[in-house]
Amino acid sequence: MFFHAWGCAKRSSSDLITRTCSRPFLEWVVRGYLSSDRQVEFLSATQVKGLLTDASNSRVTGIKIFVGKLPKVENQTKLPD
Repeated sequence: MFFHAWGCAKRSSSDLITRTCSRPFLEWVVRGYLSSDRQVEFLSATQVKGLLTDASNSRVTGIKIFVGKLPKVENQTKLPD
């Protein structure tokens, strides 16, 4: 038996294997992986306020950020395929 928001349920057998970790650990791993990509830049004291997309809204092309108290839109950057 295991419990969730809607009550309890019987465990069923499965071949599915899951791994868990803390959010700080996951962020550390992702940051380490992305830091090796020269196209990725980490900005201090910056908040992402939105995504910039192509005309069809099917592809992210950049981000809208706030630096300090002034809004700033980053240049749209073509992401690699």
